[in-house]
Amino acid sequence: MISLGVDIGGSGIKAALVDTEKGKMISERLRVDTPESLMPQDVIPAIVGLIKQFDHDGPVGMGFPAVVIDGCPGTPFTAHHIQEWVGYPVARTVSEQLGR
Repeated sequence: MISLGVDIGGSGIKAALVDTEKGKMISERLRVDTPESLMPQDVIPAIVGLIKQFDHDGPVGMGFPAVVIDGCPGTPFTAHHIQEWVGYPVARTVSEQLGR
């Protein structure tokens, strides 16, 4: 299966296509700077813009520096130093903005 992996970090957001059966990247890794504010309303558009650079309609996996509790993937309940991310529906918001 081919998936798009997205790494959401404090200084950069990176993404690449991955063959999950072989465990290998199959595209160039693209990177954009994480907006300085680190606020959801600024970071989410950067994530969506990066995802749109790939011609990929399949699964997208996102890594986010937070704890996910009670089977709520994509919803960080803790976030180091940035309270605005606590409880923010990252996966749902990105999905809505991508229209899928």
